[in-house]
Amino acid sequence: MATGSEVSIALEATLQLQAKGVQARLVSVPSFELFRSQSEEYKNSILSPSCKKRVAIEAAGKSSWYEFVGFDGLVIGIDRYGASAPAKILADHYGFTTKNILSEIAKNGVYKHLSKF
Repeated sequence: MATGSEVSIALEATLQLQAKGVQARLVSVPSFELFRSQSEEYKNSILSPSCKKRVAIEAAGKSSWYEFVGFDGLVIGIDRYGASAPAKILADHYGFTTKNILSEIAKNGVYKHLSKF
């Protein structure tokens, strides 16, 4: 799951997971409040209750995502402020690269059968 500028990197990671045979899909959540206001039936059609291994990517505070990833999920994000640099440098520094995201997914056991990317 991702929102905003993180969707493109989440898509890259999703495509690479699918290429490895992982049943993965990307869910863009552009508005938490709008999503929360939907019926349970709709929310469950987007975030199936049977899917416990969810990943959210957020280049800002992670806390809002835990509601959606649950106890078995993973939030890749930043919980600090103050860095300033060109976007590519910040992405590399904070691990917002496809390689790092896939490594975090494998390392955190979200998809246990994956070896490191």
